[in-house]
Amino acid sequence: MRSVRGKASPLAGFAFSPPKAAVLSFVKSKLAGYKTPKRIVQVEKMFRAPNGKTDSKSAAAYVASL
Repeated sequence: MRSVRGKASPLAGFAFSPPKAAVLSFVKSKLAGYKTPKRIVQVEKMFRAPNGKTDSKSAAAYVASL
């Protein structure tokens, strides 16, 4: 079974380091409880495939290696 996943990246020129609790609080206020992620992992750069789309397989492998 796959877990709920979300992806976000900062806009160009902006820092992206909000506290994980603040992110979870915001997401919980916008989504149903069963849709909120159980875990948040902050990365420096979004994993991208050669076509520019997010590369979920590489991201999942990275998270599994932590």
